[in-house]
Amino acid sequence: MNTKINKFFNFKNKVVLITGSNGIIGKQLCNFYLDQEAFVFGIDTKKKLIKIKNYQHFQGDAANENFLLKKINFIVKKKSKIDIILNCAGIQFFTHFEKRTKKERRKND
Repeated sequence: MNTKINKFFNFKNKVVLITGSNGIIGKQLCNFYLDQEAFVFGIDTKKKLIKIKNYQHFQGDAANENFLLKKINFIVKKKSKIDIILNCAGIQFFTHFEKRTKKERRKND
């Protein structure tokens, strides 16, 4: 493989923050980056599911700005940087889009 491509796809020692880290996509992304020897920080409302050395979990709501900023500051203090941020967190609505209320859309404010 081309050396430029190898360098681009080298995630060893990169610092990755993934919100929604316990979800279907978030958990797969965590495992991918951990397999690549990155340091992964996960945020999810559910308890820690991944138990690997290079993984640290924060249980909380990524939609809470104060919580999120505290965790970002913690990561930067600990690792001096964040290389990659992936947002896989989301909320579910069970009403039709056109019938959704303002209260539902602002549920996590």
